[in-house]
Amino acid sequence: MFHFALPRPHLVVRRSALVLATTGLGAGLLAAGPAQAVSSFHAGWGIARSTGSTSAVACTDGFNGRASDGHPVLITAGHCGAKGTLWVAEKDWHTIGRTSQRVFRTDSTENDWSIVRSNGAYALGPTVVDAGTVRSVERLGKPAVGMAVCSTGRTSGTRCGHITRVKADGIIVTDLVSDHGDSGSPLYRRIPGSTRVAALGILSYGDEKSYTAFQRLSEILNKTGVRLRHV
Repeated sequence: MFHFALPRPHLVVRRSALVLATTGLGAGLLAAGPAQAVSSFHAGWGIARSTGSTSAVACTDGFNGRASDGHPVLITAGHCGAKGTLWVAEKDWHTIGRTSQRVFRTDSTENDWSIVRSNGAYALGPTVVDAGTVRSVERLGKPAVGMAVCSTGRTSGTRCGHITRVKADGIIVTDLVSDHGDSGSPLYRRIPGSTRVAALGILSYGDEKSYTAFQRLSEILNKTGVRLRHV
């Protein structure tokens, strides 16, 4: 029986300059940062939901893209926040954008994605963080059972394993283990003989012990009109 486990928020509380984090699916400290020059923001980095208080809930940037009107966007899990949610980048707590499209159904594993429209504070390029290295996204890939894959999340970092099942409803099941805060993480395949990757999906759910399931990226792009950023 395939087990469906909704991710739990990971709460982080700020006290002065200290960050006190509970274990679980992660959120980060919300602290106002100074104005900054535009810098790159890579898939696999953490984003935190701005609540206007000293706490937040965090997820991970799945992949970067462009909306149908050409505006830069990032893709993450739908359960991370409602439409209109304001997000900050965990790397320096500067605002990054708001959720403009979102689908999340508690009665189905089929739809769990959201689109965050950039406010221009960061350059959302065709890149993903992989074991401390920034790799370029070359193309959209086609998942297959047995394929070697990796995922990078703000809590668990980079983990690699294999696809164990590709479901008809657009879900990719893997033997990767993930934690709270990894929601939205990119699933990708390292292209042999290259420093580039093929994009496959974004993290939706799992049981934290034996499997992690991802929404197939091609279906998200088809439903939203978003174009994947790639080299």
